[in-house]
Amino acid sequence: MARRLLLILVAVVLVLLAAGVALFIRLDHDQQYGQQRTFAREMADAMTRHTRATVATTAAVLNQASALVADSGGLEKIRTDAEAWRQLKLLAASLPGGLYGPQSLWIVDADGRAVLTTVAFPAPDLNVSDRDYFHHHRDGRDDVYVGPAIITRLTQQIAFTISLPLKTADGRFGGVLMASLSTAELMDFADMIAFDRNPLLGIYQTGGAVVGRRPDMIRHVGQSIKGGQLLTREFVRSPQGYFDSTSMLDGRMRIAAYDSLPDYGLVILAGVDRDVVMRSWRDRSVATAAIAAGSALAILALAWGAVALLARHENQHQALAQALHDRDVEEASRRAAEASAADRAAFLANLSHELRTPLTAVIGYSGLMAAETLGPLGTPQYRDQAVAIRESGRHLLNLINDILDHAKAEAGQVDLHESPVDVDAAARFAIDMLAPKAREGGVLLSADIDARVGRLLADETRLRQILVNLFGNAVKFTRAGGKVVFRAYPGGAGEAVLRVEDTGIGIAAEDLARVLEPFQQVAGQGAAQGTGLGLPLTKRLVELHQGSLRLFSAVGVGTVAEIRLPAARVLPPPAENLTGLG
Repeated sequence: MARRLLLILVAVVLVLLAAGVALFIRLDHDQQYGQQRTFAREMADAMTRHTRATVATTAAVLNQASALVADSGGLEKIRTDAEAWRQLKLLAASLPGGLYGPQSLWIVDADGRAVLTTVAFPAPDLNVSDRDYFHHHRDGRDDVYVGPAIITRLTQQIAFTISLPLKTADGRFGGVLMASLSTAELMDFADMIAFDRNPLLGIYQTGGAVVGRRPDMIRHVGQSIKGGQLLTREFVRSPQGYFDSTSMLDGRMRIAAYDSLPDYGLVILAGVDRDVVMRSWRDRSVATAAIAAGSALAILALAWGAVALLARHENQHQALAQALHDRDVEEASRRAAEASAADRAAFLANLSHELRTPLTAVIGYSGLMAAETLGPLGTPQYRDQAVAIRESGRHLLNLINDILDHAKAEAGQVDLHESPVDVDAAARFAIDMLAPKAREGGVLLSADIDARVGRLLADETRLRQILVNLFGNAVKFTRAGGKVVFRAYPGGAGEAVLRVEDTGIGIAAEDLARVLEPFQQVAGQGAAQGTGLGLPLTKRLVELHQGSLRLFSAVGVGTVAEIRLPAARVLPPPAENLTGLG
């Protein structure tokens, strides 16, 4: 019955753990995705404002250039007017984007021939009647026209044009006023506010032609997105919105937002590479799943060990019951069964407590992180929760090791791998392991080792385990301001004496023998801690080394755990340590 209940409890815990992890990963994804959509929208809004300001400022300069033509007496007179040329250059200096290279102003006649330009005086023999901005205004359109990206004929630079028609006195088409601006004026604006994410920024005519695009502007001169999702679906439904799509120009999937400037026939697009910006979420998801999988394995291993121990005890008592024949033996069996049942009940109670405590921490702190109680994930406050989850996992692992080692010891399956062992190194290992807990509790750790017993023939791993268990018990039951000292010295018959002395709460005389039995917890030591297997396992490991373990204690004074190992296990110091002796 106990095994069935334990397995049901473990199954429920694993289901809750899996559900919590799945919920956390989903909520984390939604938050990360939402942040990237918000970023794309902010970039689209910023680019829209910047583009509107650039076009409006340039249009104002073009209107001033139109007034200059009128003041100079018309196109034929301004063609050779050096003063008008200087004034045109002053106007060009007020165009946006002067930091990105020389911007230029052009005045062309009704046939597309250059009349006056800031590039050179007099104007070069250049005809632009084939350009789209010339066709736009010649065909009767009087609005501001923003042209697609081009390679300029004179400077071979990437530029885009902003133009207005030039009217004659009677209102007929008389030519074009055009400003040529570097595309960097529009696109490099993003480097000031989003350089760390390298977003896609695109400015397109509503017909699809590329006005400006980053990154890789030079590759997209003359290209169009006419058949893409933005213009065929999204922009048709709304002049502003969000969408996820694979770019028809570079093939990358992006989280995007768009806006429009209908007065200028433009659509603005901002997007971030979905694979790149969601990478941190994927990394967190893998780490969370790994932690959950490790916790699940630890729970399963702990449950397996508990079931194995319970099964062993049940089998032992069944065999004993069958061997009883008389009333005295039956009475002894009854008492043994009662004691064993009490031991099992205490063990299950302790085991339930030890399971619940770290699992409650794992589930509780995971819940806090999933609910973002302390703010968005990634804030420093969650570091403490992550540490608590890690420490809970370590605690579960220690419980599993205790149970498995005790089961091996009871089955006689513990083999020693003996070699010369440095006692000082083993003691330092135990002190280093317990130092964080000792510092937290305000307990001082130290060691005093006589060189005559500095080397022992022993299983190094098991000797370290013995010392860690004894140090751990001493630190656990020593109050702040107390101390724990390890001493090693030769005994009267040449044996090695290893002592762990503490100034803790002590153990009553009637309990000294009981604490060395499996599954025992002594009253007066506070809430149950551990499985009650630490000291019995330590005693068994000492006995496998042909040694003995004894406890000396007084309540309120402290406890001494004394190990005596036979003289045959004491090794002489290394040869280099004997130099100068005698």
